[in-house]
Amino acid sequence: MKICIINILFFVMLMSASAQIYNQKKIYQFEVAKTDAFGSIQQEDLFLVCHGKAWKLDPRNQFLAVWCSSNMDKFGLNYQTGIIENENRIWLHPPRNDQYMIHEYSPFPEIRFPLAVGNKWETDFGCVWENRQFKITANDKVFHLYEVVSIEKVYSDLKQSEIDCYKIVGTINHPKIKTKWIGWFNSELGFVKMTFYNLDHSITEMCLKDSYNWEEHKNNFLEFKL
Repeated sequence: MKICIINILFFVMLMSASAQIYNQKKIYQFEVAKTDAFGSIQQEDLFLVCHGKAWKLDPRNQFLAVWCSSNMDKFGLNYQTGIIENENRIWLHPPRNDQYMIHEYSPFPEIRFPLAVGNKWETDFGCVWENRQFKITANDKVFHLYEVVSIEKVYSDLKQSEIDCYKIVGTINHPKIKTKWIGWFNSELGFVKMTFYNLDHSITEMCLKDSYNWEEHKNNFLEFKL
């Protein structure tokens, strides 16, 4: 009981210190285009459903979120994952289920505060999932390297105008894994655009299309359970 109370208090402190983008009850809708190595394109909308509460697998550090497609229960927890958001950084698990499993081997979306062009950092990701196709073992450890390379104008569907975004480039330079991620981050909307250059030579492009507050937009999706 005492440990549980400590975890809850720590989580409340974490939430109050955070930037309040992904650590609240909100749904982010992304337009996704995944191009395979042969040029075939799959398109769909993905929803990042943020629950505004601690993730049970890491309650002291991460907020609960779920990636799901249009035909899924937006509040099912089959693909639950975690997001770190505090005064120091924002770090997202990208979608990694089904055809997006390959994102395990690309840099994860991340920023570190304060944001400034030229800032660089390294994240010790740890060991990746085993993958026999690419001869990757469960003992293969990787580091994600990031750099804020510029501030750019990016068109936002939400704002119906161009907005200022920090462009961040992440890379993995491992003997078995050489991949790249590019993200465009806005201080109000979060990641508005992301491109993953994946291990299997596929490319995933994700653009923020819309966002929904649970209470204001619960009628948009009949399966919502508030």
